[in-house]
Amino acid sequence: MTAKYRPFIKATYLVGVLLIVSAVSDPIIRSWPVRLGDLKWRFGAAGLFTDAVVGIIFGLVWLMAVAAILDHRRTLRTLSALNLLFALTLCALIVGFGLDFLQVRSSVNPQLRGSLDFTVLRALVTIALSILTTGALGVSGWRSTREARRVAAQDSREGSMLYRPIQAKGGTSA
Repeated sequence: MTAKYRPFIKATYLVGVLLIVSAVSDPIIRSWPVRLGDLKWRFGAAGLFTDAVVGIIFGLVWLMAVAAILDHRRTLRTLSALNLLFALTLCALIVGFGLDFLQVRSSVNPQLRGSLDFTVLRALVTIALSILTTGALGVSGWRSTREARRVAAQDSREGSMLYRPIQAKGGTSA
């Protein structure tokens, strides 16, 4: 990568932050104030959050890509850990949402249950795929930082671009 583009690429970190903030802000505003004891509120808030998950993942992917391009290994490792934490959070969400759905469904007009079932199925599939996605991003991001560190260590042992040890005929360094 050409050094002249680094300032521009660094500035694009803000794009990832913007994607996450804009995805999260709408469900927070629409479900405020928090009422965890209210079954219908929990069910509705989880449904709203499900719609925000894809935007959050896009933001995380963007941030990870920028960190990888700039070789910011600690940032990439931190984002990888956040992805794994997000995957665990989504696991809790899918269980809670599913249980709340079973309770809410019994109180819904029987004529509307079909559309509710379809909407909840869509949300559950989205959450399940998001768990797989964030898990894969977390693991692959973490592994790539180890690989990058291994390559950097190998390059430093082999010498720099300016100086490379000359191999003697016997295979040892001169």
